[in-house]
Amino acid sequence: MKIKVTEEQLKKIVNYNITEQNDSNIVGDSFIQAMLDRVKKRIGGKLINKDDKDSSDTSDTSTNNSSDNSFGTISGDFKKMTELVINKLEGGYFNPQWHKSSGMGDSGETMFGIDRKHGGTLNTSNAGVEFWNLIDGNKNRRVWKRYYRGGNLEQKLIDLVVKIMEPHFNKLADKYLSPEAKNIVMKSNALLFHFIYASWNGSGFFQKFANAINEEVEKGNTSVSELKKVAVQSRRNSAVSGSASKIENIMNSLS
Repeated sequence: MKIKVTEEQLKKIVNYNITEQNDSNIVGDSFIQAMLDRVKKRIGGKLINKDDKDSSDTSDTSTNNSSDNSFGTISGDFKKMTELVINKLEGGYFNPQWHKSSGMGDSGETMFGIDRKHGGTLNTSNAGVEFWNLIDGNKNRRVWKRYYRGGNLEQKLIDLVVKIMEPHFNKLADKYLSPEAKNIVMKSNALLFHFIYASWNGSGFFQKFANAINEEVEKGNTSVSELKKVAVQSRRNSAVSGSASKIENIMNSLS
């Protein structure tokens, strides 16, 4: 794996190495070269200038790195599963002041399943604030009909939802899934999808679904195909059972 760093990042790494090991036998240019060699060995890759661009690098530098990825969330997979939740389950815009007969009960203004009224800390995170500011700066009643997906803002809004939901998902998974169960979930897009959507449902539902998986794994049942059935059944036995059949079909199409 190649890791590319900027000059500023290099300075930090070199400073760390100097602090970590002060070798009095190394001086002058040889000291600097030794530090560079040590850095290259540590990062296992090449160095780049701040303004250099590599067309093969498709990483999203805007990703929120403050989230806790302690058990190995792969952001690319998380984004794909989040987009699946949005496209297959949550849909676009809803405004209770503009759209009548929604069947959404006490829901507030909602976009891609992020509820402005009931979203709590999801809305007050940096990504959440940016998400709603972007909507407020562009929405209008004539264009933003029910289920509207934001027009040319759609992908930006989806990317912000990923940044909103990934830290939330990680926090819930770290709290409620056992270490062995987490490892299994992270290796299966079907189970990942199940728990990402559970993070939309709320912490109580996430805990309920996690308990069902934890119990099976503790019994020695680590088969993904069997755990998928357990996941669907736990949803059928919950207050959000209405989505169980649709989620089962989606999960069966995933590994």
